[in-house]
Amino acid sequence: LTYNTVKNADAECLFGVSPCGVWQNDDGENGGSATRGFEAYEEIYCDAVAWIKGGYIDFISPQIYWRFSTDGTPYDTLVNWWNETLEESNVDLVIAHGAYRYEQGEWQAPEGEMKEQVTFARKELSYKGSVFYGYDEIKNNASGISSELTELYKDEIIYTDPAPTGAGVAFSSPENGAAVTSESIYITGTSDPSAPLYLNGKALGRTKDGTFSAYVELKMGDNEFVFTHKGEEYTFAVTRERH
Repeated sequence: LTYNTVKNADAECLFGVSPCGVWQNDDGENGGSATRGFEAYEEIYCDAVAWIKGGYIDFISPQIYWRFSTDGTPYDTLVNWWNETLEESNVDLVIAHGAYRYEQGEWQAPEGEMKEQVTFARKELSYKGSVFYGYDEIKNNASGISSELTELYKDEIIYTDPAPTGAGVAFSSPENGAAVTSESIYITGTSDPSAPLYLNGKALGRTKDGTFSAYVELKMGDNEFVFTHKGEEYTFAVTRERH
Protein backbone atom coordinates (compact mmCIF):
# COMPACT_ATOMS: atom_id res chain seq x y z
CA LEU A 1 0.00 0.00 0.00
CA THR A 2 1.09 3.58 -0.70
CA TYR A 3 0.15 4.49 2.87
CA ASN A 4 2.54 1.92 4.33
CA THR A 5 5.33 3.00 1.99
CA VAL A 6 4.97 6.61 3.12
CA LYS A 7 4.89 5.67 6.80
CA ASN A 8 7.92 3.39 6.46
CA ALA A 9 9.86 6.29 4.96
CA ASP A 10 8.67 8.81 7.56
CA ALA A 11 6.19 7.84 10.27
CA GLU A 12 5.41 11.52 10.95
CA CYS A 13 4.48 12.28 7.35
CA LEU A 14 0.75 12.69 6.76
CA PHE A 15 -0.68 11.04 3.66
CA GLY A 16 -3.95 12.10 2.11
CA VAL A 17 -5.93 12.26 -1.13
CA SER A 18 -8.12 14.85 -2.84
CA PRO A 19 -11.04 13.07 -4.54
CA CYS A 20 -14.03 14.51 -6.36
CA GLY A 21 -16.50 16.27 -4.07
CA VAL A 22 -19.28 13.74 -4.71
CA TRP A 23 -18.60 10.10 -3.82
CA GLN A 24 -22.07 8.91 -4.86
CA ASN A 25 -25.45 10.57 -5.18
CA ASP A 26 -27.89 9.08 -2.71
CA ASP A 27 -30.19 6.52 -4.31
CA GLY A 28 -31.91 5.63 -1.05
CA GLU A 29 -29.65 2.66 -0.36
CA ASN A 30 -26.01 3.50 -1.12
CA GLY A 31 -25.44 6.04 1.65
CA GLY A 32 -24.41 8.76 -0.78
CA SER A 33 -24.94 12.49 -0.46
CA ALA A 34 -28.21 14.30 -1.24
CA THR A 35 -26.75 15.65 -4.47
CA ARG A 36 -27.01 15.40 -8.24
CA GLY A 37 -23.50 15.55 -9.60
CA PHE A 38 -20.61 13.65 -11.16
CA GLU A 39 -20.14 10.49 -9.06
CA ALA A 40 -16.52 9.50 -8.48
CA TYR A 41 -17.44 5.97 -7.44
CA GLU A 42 -19.58 5.23 -10.47
CA GLU A 43 -17.73 7.20 -13.13
CA ILE A 44 -14.02 6.74 -12.36
CA TYR A 45 -14.09 3.89 -9.81
CA CYS A 46 -12.76 6.14 -7.04
CA ASP A 47 -13.92 4.72 -3.71
CA ALA A 48 -12.85 7.31 -1.16
CA VAL A 49 -15.12 5.78 1.48
CA ALA A 50 -13.19 2.51 1.22
CA TRP A 51 -9.93 4.40 1.79
CA ILE A 52 -11.42 6.00 4.90
CA LYS A 53 -12.76 2.75 6.33
CA GLY A 54 -9.58 0.87 5.45
CA GLY A 55 -7.37 3.33 7.32
CA TYR A 56 -5.31 4.02 4.19
CA ILE A 57 -5.12 7.80 4.63
CA ASP A 58 -4.55 10.38 7.36
CA PHE A 59 -6.68 13.10 5.80
CA ILE A 60 -9.06 13.53 2.91
CA SER A 61 -9.49 16.72 0.91
CA PRO A 62 -12.66 16.47 -1.18
CA GLN A 63 -12.89 18.97 -4.03
CA ILE A 64 -16.01 20.85 -2.98
CA TYR A 65 -15.68 23.48 -5.68
CA TRP A 66 -19.27 24.73 -5.48
CA ARG A 67 -21.26 27.42 -3.70
CA PHE A 68 -23.93 27.12 -1.02
CA SER A 69 -26.41 28.02 -3.75
CA THR A 70 -25.18 25.58 -6.43
CA ASP A 71 -28.10 23.51 -7.65
CA GLY A 72 -27.46 19.78 -7.30
CA THR A 73 -24.18 20.05 -5.41
CA PRO A 74 -24.60 22.65 -2.63
CA TYR A 75 -21.48 23.26 -0.57
CA ASP A 76 -23.05 22.81 2.87
CA THR A 77 -24.75 19.53 1.94
CA LEU A 78 -21.42 18.03 0.89
CA VAL A 79 -19.49 19.36 3.89
CA ASN A 80 -22.07 17.81 6.20
CA TRP A 81 -21.92 14.50 4.31
CA TRP A 82 -18.12 14.22 4.46
CA ASN A 83 -18.13 15.20 8.13
CA GLU A 84 -20.65 12.46 8.88
CA THR A 85 -18.74 9.91 6.78
CA LEU A 86 -15.62 10.57 8.87
CA GLU A 87 -17.43 10.32 12.23
CA GLU A 88 -16.07 6.90 13.24
CA SER A 89 -12.65 7.27 11.63
CA ASN A 90 -9.30 8.79 12.53
CA VAL A 91 -9.22 10.58 9.17
CA ASP A 92 -9.25 14.39 9.17
CA LEU A 93 -11.33 16.55 6.84
CA VAL A 94 -9.29 19.14 4.91
CA ILE A 95 -11.65 20.77 2.44
CA ALA A 96 -10.45 21.76 -1.05
CA HIS A 97 -12.13 25.02 -2.08
CA GLY A 98 -12.49 26.39 -5.61
CA ALA A 99 -10.48 29.60 -5.38
CA TYR A 100 -10.29 29.61 -9.19
CA ARG A 101 -14.00 30.35 -9.23
CA TYR A 102 -13.15 33.94 -8.25
CA GLU A 103 -11.77 34.50 -11.75
CA GLN A 104 -14.03 36.75 -13.79
CA GLY A 105 -16.79 34.77 -15.46
CA GLU A 106 -16.71 31.74 -13.13
CA TRP A 107 -19.01 32.85 -10.29
CA GLN A 108 -21.22 35.89 -10.41
CA ALA A 109 -20.42 38.21 -7.47
CA PRO A 110 -18.21 35.74 -5.56
CA GLU A 111 -17.15 38.26 -2.89
CA GLY A 112 -17.52 36.80 0.61
CA GLU A 113 -18.18 33.23 -0.53
CA MET A 114 -14.81 31.79 0.56
CA LYS A 115 -14.96 33.44 3.96
CA GLU A 116 -18.46 32.06 4.48
CA GLN A 117 -17.40 28.57 3.34
CA VAL A 118 -14.42 28.32 5.70
CA THR A 119 -16.36 29.77 8.63
CA PHE A 120 -19.11 27.20 8.08
CA ALA A 121 -16.65 24.28 7.85
CA ARG A 122 -14.76 25.24 11.02
CA LYS A 123 -17.75 24.19 13.11
CA GLU A 124 -17.69 20.59 11.83
CA LEU A 125 -16.18 17.99 14.15
CA SER A 126 -13.90 16.34 11.55
CA TYR A 127 -12.68 19.57 9.96
CA LYS A 128 -8.97 20.30 10.37
CA GLY A 129 -8.28 22.85 7.64
CA SER A 130 -8.67 24.00 4.06
CA VAL A 131 -6.68 24.14 0.83
CA PHE A 132 -7.38 26.44 -2.10
CA TYR A 133 -7.16 25.87 -5.85
CA GLY A 134 -5.72 27.76 -7.78
CA TYR A 135 -2.81 29.98 -7.05
CA ASP A 136 -3.17 32.66 -9.75
CA GLU A 137 -6.49 33.93 -8.42
CA ILE A 138 -5.07 34.27 -4.90
CA LYS A 139 -1.85 35.90 -6.15
CA ASN A 140 -3.82 38.45 -8.17
CA ASN A 141 -6.47 38.95 -5.48
CA ALA A 142 -9.19 38.17 -8.00
CA SER A 143 -12.49 39.59 -6.75
CA GLY A 144 -10.79 40.18 -3.39
CA ILE A 145 -10.13 36.53 -2.54
CA SER A 146 -6.67 37.03 -1.01
CA SER A 147 -8.12 39.76 1.21
CA GLU A 148 -10.73 37.27 2.43
CA LEU A 149 -8.08 34.65 3.17
CA THR A 150 -5.95 37.21 5.02
CA GLU A 151 -8.91 37.97 7.25
CA LEU A 152 -9.63 34.27 7.81
CA TYR A 153 -6.07 33.44 8.81
CA LYS A 154 -4.93 36.59 10.60
CA ASP A 155 -4.93 34.63 13.87
CA GLU A 156 -3.29 31.24 14.35
CA ILE A 157 -5.80 28.40 14.56
CA ILE A 158 -4.90 25.00 16.01
CA TYR A 159 -7.46 22.24 15.66
CA THR A 160 -7.18 19.66 18.42
CA ASP A 161 -9.14 16.52 19.15
CA PRO A 162 -12.20 17.27 21.32
CA ALA A 163 -11.83 16.78 25.04
CA PRO A 164 -14.38 14.56 26.82
CA THR A 165 -17.18 16.54 28.42
CA GLY A 166 -18.84 13.68 30.29
CA ALA A 167 -22.16 14.58 28.67
CA GLY A 168 -24.70 12.13 27.37
CA VAL A 169 -27.32 12.75 24.69
CA ALA A 170 -29.70 15.64 25.32
CA PHE A 171 -32.49 16.42 22.86
CA SER A 172 -33.30 20.03 22.04
CA SER A 173 -36.04 20.01 19.42
CA PRO A 174 -38.68 18.84 19.04
CA GLU A 175 -39.56 17.78 22.57
CA ASN A 176 -39.16 14.05 23.17
CA GLY A 177 -42.65 12.54 22.97
CA ALA A 178 -44.06 15.37 20.89
CA ALA A 179 -46.87 15.06 18.34
CA VAL A 180 -46.38 16.55 14.87
CA THR A 181 -48.22 16.57 11.55
CA SER A 182 -45.24 16.80 9.18
CA GLU A 183 -43.85 13.92 7.12
CA SER A 184 -40.32 14.55 8.35
CA ILE A 185 -38.47 16.45 11.06
CA TYR A 186 -35.00 17.36 12.25
CA ILE A 187 -34.09 15.95 15.65
CA THR A 188 -31.55 18.27 17.24
CA GLY A 189 -29.51 17.93 20.40
CA THR A 190 -26.09 17.70 21.99
CA SER A 191 -23.62 14.95 22.92
CA ASP A 192 -20.03 14.39 24.06
CA PRO A 193 -17.92 15.27 20.97
CA SER A 194 -15.09 12.95 22.03
CA ALA A 195 -17.17 9.79 21.44
CA PRO A 196 -19.15 8.74 18.32
CA LEU A 197 -22.90 9.11 18.15
CA TYR A 198 -25.15 6.68 16.27
CA LEU A 199 -28.74 6.90 15.12
CA ASN A 200 -30.34 3.49 14.59
CA GLY A 201 -26.83 2.06 14.22
CA LYS A 202 -25.54 4.64 11.71
CA ALA A 203 -22.85 7.15 12.64
CA LEU A 204 -24.18 10.71 12.91
CA GLY A 205 -22.09 13.76 12.06
CA ARG A 206 -21.77 16.59 14.57
CA THR A 207 -20.14 19.93 15.20
CA LYS A 208 -17.07 20.46 17.37
CA ASP A 209 -19.18 21.02 20.48
CA GLY A 210 -21.14 17.79 19.95
CA THR A 211 -24.30 19.38 18.51
CA PHE A 212 -26.23 17.22 16.05
CA SER A 213 -29.17 17.61 13.67
CA ALA A 214 -30.69 14.40 12.30
CA TYR A 215 -33.21 14.45 9.46
CA VAL A 216 -35.77 11.64 9.81
CA GLU A 217 -38.89 10.67 7.93
CA LEU A 218 -42.01 9.77 9.89
CA LYS A 219 -44.73 7.17 9.39
CA MET A 220 -48.24 7.79 10.62
CA GLY A 221 -48.59 7.05 14.32
CA ASP A 222 -45.78 6.33 16.75
CA ASN A 223 -42.13 6.59 15.72
CA GLU A 224 -39.07 5.71 17.78
CA PHE A 225 -35.43 6.51 17.05
CA VAL A 226 -32.58 5.02 19.05
CA PHE A 227 -29.44 7.06 19.60
CA THR A 228 -26.38 5.22 20.94
CA HIS A 229 -23.56 7.09 22.64
CA LYS A 230 -20.74 5.76 24.84
CA GLY A 231 -22.51 2.41 25.18
CA GLU A 232 -25.84 3.89 26.30
CA GLU A 233 -29.09 4.04 24.36
CA TYR A 234 -31.37 7.07 24.23
CA THR A 235 -34.81 6.62 22.68
CA PHE A 236 -36.50 9.56 21.00
CA ALA A 237 -40.25 9.17 20.43
CA VAL A 238 -42.50 11.26 18.20
CA THR A 239 -46.06 10.74 17.01
CA ARG A 240 -47.18 11.79 13.56
CA GLU A 241 -50.82 12.83 13.52
CA ARG A 242 -53.11 13.73 10.64
CA HIS A 243 -53.64 17.38 9.82
